[in-house]
Parts: sequence; C-alpha cells; structure tokens
Amino acid sequence: MKASDIAAWWGARLATLVFGWDIYMWAMSGPRLVVKGEANPKATEDELLALAQRIHPNPAH
Repeated sequence: MKASDIAAWWGARLATLVFGWDIYMWAMSGPRLVVKGEANPKATEDELLALAQRIHPNPAH
C-alpha cells in the first residue's frame, strides 16, 4: 500500500466521521421555528368577520 492510498483512506474515514457528526448535531439542534397562538375570547362577531375578510378577501362561493 502506497502513502497516497493510506492518505486517501484516512481522508475518507475522517470525512465520514465529520459527516456523521454533522448529522448528529443537526438532529439534536431542535426546531428552528416556534409558533405561538392566542385566542381572543373577547372578540365580537363583527371583529371576527373583519379579520376573516382581511385574511381571505375574495372567498369562493
């Protein structure tokens, strides 16, 4: 086995270990998106209709 073969095998093993480490770190990093929601129990029917109109201005009938 030549020195270049040994270097190639060493590089391949090291790259595989680094790739595995990156996958592990990505899997352990947790979610990047956090969504929070709140209900408004004091909203009137008119306020809810106005909000729905802003979200969907042209509903299909």
